[in-house]
Amino acid sequence: MRFCLLLTGTASDGAALTVLAEAAPFLTERTWSVMLDMSGPGSALACEALDAVLADRLLPRGLPLATAIEQDETLVLTPLRGGPPARWDLWKERSAPRLVEALRLRRVPGEPLVDEALFVMRADSEAPRLLIERLLLLGRSDAQVVSFVDEAAGSFAVKVKAPPIYLMMAARDGGGEVAVYGRHGASSLWVAWSFEHPAAGAAAASLARVNQAALVDRDGQWVRTPAEWRARAILDAAAPELEAPRVAMRSVASEVRFRVPIRLAPAALTDPDLWLLTPEQLLELEPLIEVSTADELSRLTVARLTGADGTVYLLRERVRPGAARMAGRVSDTLGVPGYSQVAGADNLYVPTGRRLMPVLRRDDLRALLGLERAHTVVITEDHDGPRVVTIVEVDEQPLQRWIDYVATDRRLELDKLLERSVFEFPEVTIEWPKEARQPAPKRPQTREGPVKRAPPPKPVVVEEPASAIDVDAAAHLRALREQVRALERRVVAGGCEEPEVWQELGEIKAALGDGDEAADCFEMALLHGGPPYDAKLAARLLSATRGSDSDDALMEWVVADRRTPADASRLGASLVARVATQRPPADELMQLALPIFADPRLPVSRRLAWAVLAGWHRHARDRLGITRAKEAILGGINERGLSELHDLPRFVRHALAREGDDHSDESVEARADRLQQGQLVALEAMWHEAAHAGLPEMDAPTAFMRLIFAVGFARLGARGLAQELIAPVELEIDVHEVPNRALFRLYMARLAHESSGGSPEVWAAEVARTVESVRDPRMQQAVTWLQKRSMWLRTTYEEESAARTTRFKLPAGVDVSGLADVVAREVSVGTRSYDYLIAEAVDVCVRRALASGSDAVVAEVLASAEPGLGNIQILSHRAEAVAACIHGAASLGDDAMLGRLLETLVNIARSEKLGSARELVRATQRGLAALRRFGGLEPARALLEALARVHAYTSSDQIALSATVATGFVQIGEERVADEVLDTLCTQVLGGSLDYVTRAQGGLAVAQALRHWPNMTRVERFRRFVAELAVFRDTFTASRYYDTHKILILEAIVDSLADSRTRHSDRVQGFLDQEEHALRRRIVTDWSAVCGR
Repeated sequence: MRFCLLLTGTASDGAALTVLAEAAPFLTERTWSVMLDMSGPGSALACEALDAVLADRLLPRGLPLATAIEQDETLVLTPLRGGPPARWDLWKERSAPRLVEALRLRRVPGEPLVDEALFVMRADSEAPRLLIERLLLLGRSDAQVVSFVDEAAGSFAVKVKAPPIYLMMAARDGGGEVAVYGRHGASSLWVAWSFEHPAAGAAAASLARVNQAALVDRDGQWVRTPAEWRARAILDAAAPELEAPRVAMRSVASEVRFRVPIRLAPAALTDPDLWLLTPEQLLELEPLIEVSTADELSRLTVARLTGADGTVYLLRERVRPGAARMAGRVSDTLGVPGYSQVAGADNLYVPTGRRLMPVLRRDDLRALLGLERAHTVVITEDHDGPRVVTIVEVDEQPLQRWIDYVATDRRLELDKLLERSVFEFPEVTIEWPKEARQPAPKRPQTREGPVKRAPPPKPVVVEEPASAIDVDAAAHLRALREQVRALERRVVAGGCEEPEVWQELGEIKAALGDGDEAADCFEMALLHGGPPYDAKLAARLLSATRGSDSDDALMEWVVADRRTPADASRLGASLVARVATQRPPADELMQLALPIFADPRLPVSRRLAWAVLAGWHRHARDRLGITRAKEAILGGINERGLSELHDLPRFVRHALAREGDDHSDESVEARADRLQQGQLVALEAMWHEAAHAGLPEMDAPTAFMRLIFAVGFARLGARGLAQELIAPVELEIDVHEVPNRALFRLYMARLAHESSGGSPEVWAAEVARTVESVRDPRMQQAVTWLQKRSMWLRTTYEEESAARTTRFKLPAGVDVSGLADVVAREVSVGTRSYDYLIAEAVDVCVRRALASGSDAVVAEVLASAEPGLGNIQILSHRAEAVAACIHGAASLGDDAMLGRLLETLVNIARSEKLGSARELVRATQRGLAALRRFGGLEPARALLEALARVHAYTSSDQIALSATVATGFVQIGEERVADEVLDTLCTQVLGGSLDYVTRAQGGLAVAQALRHWPNMTRVERFRRFVAELAVFRDTFTASRYYDTHKILILEAIVDSLADSRTRHSDRVQGFLDQEEHALRRRIVTDWSAVCGR
């Protein structure tokens, strides 16, 4: 009989083992006999030192002790505390040198995950090969193999991190050939998978003390090994074999070529570039010619061709950057789709919406279609398949030369044409006849072609003598036009709040038959006149918009699912007219109409929307309603601003497109500077300046200069001049270095891309093909170096003003009343947020408050944000938060807070701790934009003057800040001060002691800033840069092939000269800023009149 400790194989065994170790610690290092129940998880542990005396002493401690007797191969276990004895029919016994090795493992439910698994098997079995093959099929080449040597035979083990579950399940549930063990972390205790050791911590500690590892099977049997194993990669244990016949082949010269038919396949729809027209189709252009401006017609050229198909006319559109394409209008008028240029081939065209398949190399295309021997090649398509039309020579002339303008006796229509064309034909004068002429006869219906025809016999027309009437009408129209020009000069600067001026201008516009512009003027007059609105003026607005005051029409417009901008304008004008004439619509109708005009997305001007809301709420004396309307309109303006499409009158847009005022005594050069053609003149002047210094042949810098100017000319539509510039480069391209050849081809492809208006996807594919054609990695790297830095060759464009992703999110359920609490919590001293999150929190809350339109909410948010701005330690992020607060303070007109915030921004600029001026520049630009929108020109001027006196910590920051200051002065109209700042900056960049990179960054900043100046001013500054281009040096590795900084500076100069949109946008935004400020004052005045404040 032996005394033993009964264990159940459950978690409760831990308590019994703990009590045993505390009561008799000497037993932990004694030898134990382990009896295992093979039909269950139980086990019995017996030790020679555990006798009757010790058992009696341990029994009161609650230990499950029993006596073990073997009867007829059955083990009988009788608990000492009483109870029925347990009988184990299937059992086995083993010995363990210490208690921790006598413990049986516990089964873990499910399929546990382990950090590392060890598969152990006999080395002479088939199992190792199968396991290694499966692991390699799974791509687990990170596994390691270990070989063990024991008394019987060698064992082979595979160690796998994050092992696949199904492999471990197959090993556990297999026939026993493979034993799988697992461990967590770097423990030296490996236990059978799906089991756990009852005292894993103590077991691992005991192994660590003796620097050993142990493999424990499911019965608890230990196999000890050294802690460090000699492991090797699984690939070292694999001897790959390929059982296949072997055939050796060698390369031989071959002339085999395969005939691959070229076909036209569907492609993305693009705007066509040219059309092949019959004489009848050419005459169908007349409706388009009648409604097109001279600038639009100047972009169309015509050539007359003859061949096997008879007479064909080639119509081509010359694309100009910044100008809307005419391709869609031409195709719609003619009813033919036209042909688009193939990317990479300057003179090859295919039907729009089609492409050549398969894609060929450019040289193969040239050889196949004879592109080098022809001026233009057009691939047409009919029922029989593709058809190649080769045009060897072509004499293209502007479409305007094919047009004869005829003045008929319909004088009013002619005067309207002249009124609309005053900007397109500044050099044309009309001499009116002294006596009446017979009316022009109708044109014959049948025409064979655009050939000069003799006029038909003049019909006999009996008309009343109207010579004196015609002369008086012409004089009256001339007088009206003079009045219009005088009034337009008064209002085009923006901020004109005299209703009499707007009403007079509207009346004249209506007399000239321009209803849309008249409606804009009447809206302005109503807005600045204020409620109650003048009934006659409201009636004139109703007439100009062709509205209706009937209840049926109003209800139809109100309940419509969709409204065109014209319908929305008619509805607004009709509602204003009904209220002004004391015939207000029914309340039910107005309850439906008011939310429509309170919606900032309604496609009407904000002045008309406010006129509807203010007129009705004043009539109804609804203080709450007009307060909500004020918040809705101002919130929409704060969030979206005024719209160039809906809030900018058309005649103002035309006037702002000119660079200067219409003075009769100005020079020809100044007048030419206002025309778009002035850009081409300026670029030609710069090219002559550059070429005057000499352009040596077969010189890489010369080739780059030619290509850059050629791209600029192509952007302005001067394709012929561009081709002349690159012709020498094409002839000598083979003598240049490989990287330069690839870059030259990229610039030529860019020229073709600018001329054809290709998509970014096409350009990206062209760049990838050209770069990949350079096989040598080092030379390819030289090509990629410039391609990724060039503003023309790069494939991705990231604008500095693009909205960044906001990582701060407002808590769910927070409305505008809780924004102040959110800001106070984020900017408090105890917050653990990052500085960029605090800055974004301030920005988001200020924007949300401005969008609400409530001054009280904005004031609360600013009051909570301003005291905590100093808690933002990183100055660049603090500048962003300050700019957001300036935006809010400008909307409130809080001069005191504005002064404090502007001073904070200036102090940030002066600080030596400012890491980079990029965020400061962005913050300054946002602050200036907000001040201009809210009429804060004096604070904006003060900010710019303060920043102009700031000396930044680094030269690059000083240059960026000075460029921003100069641009700001131009935008607020201080061009003299801006010129002084810019001249100082140019001197610093060209003559200062700057490093190469800073000098180049400064030159690029100057070129970017000069986009806001007139053309002639740009040329004067850029002449200095071209003359001193040699100062822009670099020490890059690629300098053995090209000068990186000189190329980038040239690109920036040419791109700035070819850019007309930036300055035009500045002037348009200036007018909208003035109008927004005037509209805000009017809204507050009307609201105060109703609410008594």
